[in-house]
Amino acid sequence: METTQKKWKPLKKSGNHSKKVETTQKKWKPLKKSGNHSMRYKQNLEDYMKIEIHSLQETQEFATKMADLCRNKQLVITLDGDLGAGKTTWTKSFGKALGVKNVINSPTFTILKDYKQEGGVPFHHIDAYRLEGKCQDLGFEDCFDEGITVVEWSEFIENQLPQDHIKISFEEGIDENRTVTLEYTGPVSKSIVEAYHD
Repeated sequence: METTQKKWKPLKKSGNHSKKVETTQKKWKPLKKSGNHSMRYKQNLEDYMKIEIHSLQETQEFATKMADLCRNKQLVITLDGDLGAGKTTWTKSFGKALGVKNVINSPTFTILKDYKQEGGVPFHHIDAYRLEGKCQDLGFEDCFDEGITVVEWSEFIENQLPQDHIKISFEEGIDENRTVTLEYTGPVSKSIVEAYHD
């Protein structure tokens, strides 16, 4: 939320969440609520939205809704945020909603773990944390060409990512509060982000 030298016009409260819309040049358009999530959408940068999450349950609900929208697609999703921000927790809920039966753990040391979605469709989980400063090509393109791939710490393999992917960034707040930025970079990811908006 931008707060420097800007005036805010309070809107009606919805449940326990209050929404605000910026009244200066950069305007916020209030969106429909998804579950208990309060969301804001920046009109002059229409490639992303922000979601406020207040509990583990809301994180799981967010992941489940994204899984419903991503099912049966070939897609890469990047997850970024500090340690403990919720990236692996989100991935576990996302994979479970896609029908993954195995326990999903962060592949910090193996870098890549492969699973199967419902119907045998591949689900790849990459943790690129240990690749910081390394330039070798580990063949991730093969993963990106099939099923769904979730990449944690994607900034360390940014040059290997497909152009069209969804970016999810987690910013920690107090306790279980998180601000999540959901961003698209191409036509497929755009259709999913816009469907989440609707």
